[in-house]
Amino acid sequence: MEVPNFKKSRLSQLVAHGLIISGRGGSKGGGSSRTPVEANDTVNSRAMASVLDLLGEGVIGGLIDGAKSIFLNDTPLQNSDNSYNFSGVTWWFRDGSQDQSVIDGFDFIETPKSVGRQLKQTSQVNVSLDSADSDRVRVVMKFPSLRSIDKKSGDTNGTTVQFKFQIDAGNGGGFVDVVAEGESNATISLTAKKTGVYYRSYVLDLPKPAKAYTLRAIRLTEDHTDNSYLYDDTYIDSIGEIVNTSLNYPNSALVGLKINSEQFGSSMPTRSYLIKGLKIRVPSNYNADTNSYDGNWDGTFKLASSSNPAWILFDLLTNTRYGLGQFVQESMINIGELYQIGRYCDAYVDDGFGGKEKRFAINTQITSRQDAYRVVQDIAGAFRGMVYWAGGMVHITQDSPADPVMLFSNSNVVNGSFAYKGSARKDRYSVALITYNNKEDGYKQSVEYVEDQEAIKRYGIRKTESVAFGCTSRGQAHRVGLWTLYTSRMESDVITFAVGMDSVFLMPGDIVLIADKFRAGRRNSGRIIGYTSNSIKLDAPVDLTSVGNHITFLSAEGKMVGRDILENGKNITTVTFKTALSSNETPVSDAVWVIAQPDLTPLQARVVSVAEGDDGTSFNITAIQNNPTKYEAIDS
Repeated sequence: MEVPNFKKSRLSQLVAHGLIISGRGGSKGGGSSRTPVEANDTVNSRAMASVLDLLGEGVIGGLIDGAKSIFLNDTPLQNSDNSYNFSGVTWWFRDGSQDQSVIDGFDFIETPKSVGRQLKQTSQVNVSLDSADSDRVRVVMKFPSLRSIDKKSGDTNGTTVQFKFQIDAGNGGGFVDVVAEGESNATISLTAKKTGVYYRSYVLDLPKPAKAYTLRAIRLTEDHTDNSYLYDDTYIDSIGEIVNTSLNYPNSALVGLKINSEQFGSSMPTRSYLIKGLKIRVPSNYNADTNSYDGNWDGTFKLASSSNPAWILFDLLTNTRYGLGQFVQESMINIGELYQIGRYCDAYVDDGFGGKEKRFAINTQITSRQDAYRVVQDIAGAFRGMVYWAGGMVHITQDSPADPVMLFSNSNVVNGSFAYKGSARKDRYSVALITYNNKEDGYKQSVEYVEDQEAIKRYGIRKTESVAFGCTSRGQAHRVGLWTLYTSRMESDVITFAVGMDSVFLMPGDIVLIADKFRAGRRNSGRIIGYTSNSIKLDAPVDLTSVGNHITFLSAEGKMVGRDILENGKNITTVTFKTALSSNETPVSDAVWVIAQPDLTPLQARVVSVAEGDDGTSFNITAIQNNPTKYEAIDS
């Protein structure tokens, strides 16, 4: 450090600071002065921080790509070209298996405790330890600066400070001197030169047995009153109570890190990890890496890490350790329904940026206990699903393309009537703001803006906001927004009606066709009064003036059967078709028929609730209009 030549006008100030300048001042030839010299720092704060991070319940699939999946202060430990961004960092991984090995160097548990008290010769510091079971204590000393300035020359050099530690085990023996690890005796002499803050840690063995430990630190160096020349203030910054133990932490996925503090200053870096999550039960014919299904499923399961929300939901419902397995048996879940939903989730769609991605995925962590019903519905909501209990079974349904299971017309509903109620105008949105964790931006929260131009033309700007649970893909967040907007615009009607015992099998999520002559303006449905293998006799004439008519009816086996009609004309009472009916396609007695025409199709609706009527023989159905064209619009 260079000190500039000082002018005579500052002599009084320099004398006040003890810098006496001598020379030949006053002579014609000028004078000279000596520049004070500052010695180099002799010590640096260096500590190896040992951190054991619990990633979650085990067994997990592991780090996705080794050190490249470890992030310190949001920076990867290793780059894609295998170069390292940090030196002096060592890491270990355990997947959370029952018999996993102990991580080397993590054979103790340390509990830190902040102290932050100054140590003086006239004021010793006592700190009580929280546990009598501790085996050692780590004391971190803090020195704001260690230097001394010579009053005559102005040179800056190091200094020496002495102190010692004592321990009282609480058994009546009082305080006794203890020797820190690496020291030869109880008195510690620290000689060093450091301009800035210097930290140094000392580890002390604790005497046994003990009732309650108290640590005492005593400064042996005299306190000074003039802080202009001597800097040796001493503080106890923190302590750490250490319990010696060798734990393998079964069923817990772990990452152990040893970090050189020189690269991160006095603060511990933030840590994050990119992992393949908890291994869950998935179908035996399912490849979780490629999201594909090989052949037919035999009904058995295997363990794999998967982001498929359907199989995550199944695991949460049936796991007895952290899920609802104590209350929900596997036999209570309709596995067939879930398998179809799972395959729909894994189907690849456009990601909106020229690539492909699976339709639905969950990449998140559940870190606290929550209401079970809420968690179940959040996971189901990730695939546009709904979970409900009916008939002693857990049913899972999804808003996805599905075939109708029942026909309703004025001829098979109570009083021949349907009631309609449209959604409020304020609930028909044109702009959606979807919050998600963007994997392209370090999994930070981002907001995806989605708009429906047709809705903007009709209703103006009407915003809605929602959070896409477990979503890390911008493409998936965009599809969530489109589904929200298209559903509010295309499926605005709620239909209620009452039915008889023939419709008792209906469940929420089922698709039905509704042919209401009062809403349509003409009759295109009724009852079948006769049939042959190639014809159906209707109970009332219909006008089929255009080409492309199609009849649908319910078979004796409860299946929907459809045929293209050959006839064209007016007042047609018998329709024929080219493809003959098979033995399992014959109509049920007095079956309902519905004809779809190019300019008039039956309304498709999704059942949302089924409630028993007051008379005990009827059921009240509530359904929401369903527009099947929205699905292709969302995914394309």
